[in-house]
Amino acid sequence: MKSFLQLLENDWQNREEITKAAKILNASYNPFMSDQEIWELLHALFPKKLCSKLKKKLEGHLVVNEILMKYYTGEKVIKYFLAKERLNISDEITIFEFPINSSRLDVGRINGQSYVYEIKTEYDSLNKLSKQIEDYRSCATTGITVVC
Repeated sequence: MKSFLQLLENDWQNREEITKAAKILNASYNPFMSDQEIWELLHALFPKKLCSKLKKKLEGHLVVNEILMKYYTGEKVIKYFLAKERLNISDEITIFEFPINSSRLDVGRINGQSYVYEIKTEYDSLNKLSKQIEDYRSCATTGITVVC
């Protein structure tokens, strides 16, 4: 069976519309929502015929993940890929959302040297970036990377 996303892309040729709906989905979605609540949300954002057809066959959380991973380039998605890349590396510690001075780093790595990753997406402002870099310099021994 084709995935929800494959069927959606076949049905909805306009990728910009899917991206707009994914942005709303990200803002509205909560991982503690019931499957029924998720399908009500999906039903409001995407073609009703498609949602009704697949509701009994697919878990709502999986559908949300599939849409967001492809069409929403927000911080959560980038953190996911950074975490996935760093999993099972035995000689380092990876930290998330760690306070340093008056800033909070997005992702950090420690393995005898320290690295800081600050994630900035199209949904972020760059207003605090210079202060964040200043704060991170106090602990990053190797480098600071801004991921855009």
